[in-house]
Amino acid sequence: MAKKKPPQKEKEEQELNAKRELFCRCYTQNSELFGNATLSYAEAFDYKLDELSHDAVYVDELDPDTGEMIKRLVEDSPHDKAYHVCSVQSSKLLRNAEIQKRIRQLLNELLKDDVVDSELAKLIQQDRDLPTKIRSIGEYNKLRGRITDKSKITISQSFGMDDLRAALSVLPQERQDHVYAIITNALADADSIRGGTANTGGDTQQS
Repeated sequence: MAKKKPPQKEKEEQELNAKRELFCRCYTQNSELFGNATLSYAEAFDYKLDELSHDAVYVDELDPDTGEMIKRLVEDSPHDKAYHVCSVQSSKLLRNAEIQKRIRQLLNELLKDDVVDSELAKLIQQDRDLPTKIRSIGEYNKLRGRITDKSKITISQSFGMDDLRAALSVLPQERQDHVYAIITNALADADSIRGGTANTGGDTQQS
């Protein structure tokens, strides 16, 4: 039978796990902290960076090379100390296998149609970055079938004259005659070009 943990120890582990979960959520789902491990750690582990002083401790001393008085840093500011702790500890967390697994799970939660559509809508509605806005509108039109990506069109089977006649049969006769005239002229031009190429090749061989 597994030995039961002391209540205080169990409480501390629960609090730690809750903070780690908050770190993962800040890192993956907070729009202001997304991808910033240091600030996500500060938020989750309650480091009030904004409230800490930036005043470091310096002493005046004589520079032996120049003979001038200079200020030498002897102690970082409270803000810099806390920021360093958050940076180091967040890096350790990101190397933790369980943390990595949880981050992947949370990121996958974002890859849903409604979430992606919502983020795409934000990009379309903003006016700060117009190139991104235009690309997002184009992507939206593709998703809605308003634009066909010609690079992805493939012909799965041969398309013969019978198929062409069947496809054009729904058009008025005048339109059909017009399309057939274009195709006939195009084929004639192609034959002419092929014939000219062949003749050129033959002349080259005779010379």
